[in-house]
Amino acid sequence: MNRQEQTNIINDLATFVKDHREDQFDDHESFYYELLKQWRELSRFSMDGADPASRDLYDRYWAAMGQWHQRFVAEQDRIVNPTPMPGPTLQEEYEALIAELADEIISDLPRPASAAVIRIDDFARRLNLQLQEMRDLYTDVLTPIDLLLLVEYWRMVDQAVQAKEGNK
Repeated sequence: MNRQEQTNIINDLATFVKDHREDQFDDHESFYYELLKQWRELSRFSMDGADPASRDLYDRYWAAMGQWHQRFVAEQDRIVNPTPMPGPTLQEEYEALIAELADEIISDLPRPASAAVIRIDDFARRLNLQLQEMRDLYTDVLTPIDLLLLVEYWRMVDQAVQAKEGNK
């Protein structure tokens, strides 16, 4: 995905967040606003001087987010007109799956040492920091479609992190 495509999906999500007042929620209450913040943070820096592994992860991450965005666009009507959660069991199953995926992905990325300076082109460490924020999302306020898209998000990030260089 090139920079213009990144900008386009970020702008599209920003429009959705603004139009549906997702930015009016408190921290960690809106999946879409948290994702928008993540995308903005991770797109801020050029990867031109980064090592090949970092550039490759960056490319895989943005390719995955492009796929997630397509799913998001296809589901917007369901997001805007959500169905209620059918019961606490489904909510608990989603939460357990999300927690498992998040923990697995974050453990696969290098951890930034406390008080360490992180190179702006060290995408794995920057992604780790952003995923820590996403893990703090309050899932109990999400609708079934939000939870489904959140699971898809974590699965796509997992594929990007697990893929080996050249196996996109």
